[in-house]
Amino acid sequence: MIRIGVIGCGDIAVTAHFPALARCRRAQIAAISTRRKDRLEELREQYQVPFATTDYQELLDREDVDAVIVATPPWVTPQVVIQALEKGKDVLCEKPVAMTIEEARRMQDTADRTGRRLMVGMTYHHDPILHRMKEWVRGGRIGSPVLYRVAVYDERWDPEENPEHYRRILETMEHGSPSVHEGSHIFDWLHVVGGAQPKSLTSYGFRSRPEFPASNYDITILDYEGGDRAKIEIGWFFTCFPEFDFEAVGPFGIASMNSHKRYARLQTGEGTEEYVDAAGWWEHCFDLQTSRFIDLVEHGGRCEPCIEDAIYTMRATDAVRMSMEQGKTIYFED
Repeated sequence: MIRIGVIGCGDIAVTAHFPALARCRRAQIAAISTRRKDRLEELREQYQVPFATTDYQELLDREDVDAVIVATPPWVTPQVVIQALEKGKDVLCEKPVAMTIEEARRMQDTADRTGRRLMVGMTYHHDPILHRMKEWVRGGRIGSPVLYRVAVYDERWDPEENPEHYRRILETMEHGSPSVHEGSHIFDWLHVVGGAQPKSLTSYGFRSRPEFPASNYDITILDYEGGDRAKIEIGWFFTCFPEFDFEAVGPFGIASMNSHKRYARLQTGEGTEEYVDAAGWWEHCFDLQTSRFIDLVEHGGRCEPCIEDAIYTMRATDAVRMSMEQGKTIYFED
């Protein structure tokens, strides 16, 4: 039984990490840390956690904690992860892992120096629907070049019914637009499915309400070496959402997926092929991630996804930020 400590008990930890750990028979929630005393006691009682503290340093000092999940904001995460690694803990770190690539590399350098494992929580990297898309696209079933269309909307606008969520997302937007925070998933999807290196990127931001500290709707055009192109929409804080979709359009056909409805579909001149995964998207991906993190702690091996995967997505989100600030196309350096 691997004894897990959880540092940071915000929405993602409460709604996803704690339930996934509770469902995993190979893991025990041994300790938790958050600054909110009310949430600390609530989670301690709900999951029968032996140790709870508002000081994460106390958690890291415990010998009965084998590994930690760090689910803190990205402007806090690097210092927590580095201290955890130096205390001999393997780490599953929520995305975005940091605000700068330099901080992310410092985290990886610490993992290399200490010999500990640092896995990144880009949860949907594990989705079998996504990997079926990868098989079709990389297998040449739709031909090339490929045009990717991605649209993701999240963080529903509901300030009166959910004021805590409203306050938290506003604070997050003070550190960048949705592409900076949500974009890591989307750029990871594109990297998994296509595998090509980005060449240039142009982004546009839009604020649907003047009080927002950053744009809440972004459009990005991303061009790849080899001629592929992606059109990406990411939106936060709308009362209603368009239907999610991810499509890869090629000269021989279309590969598409819908993570919420749990299918991937291939349409070519030879007919239609469909792959269906009956498991719920959210729970299934977090269960797979948790199981693979436990495997990593128990047996070692390559972290999947690793910090280099996170840095790949951070290069793209950094370019989004620069493109919107400077009003021009950003070209990626080798």
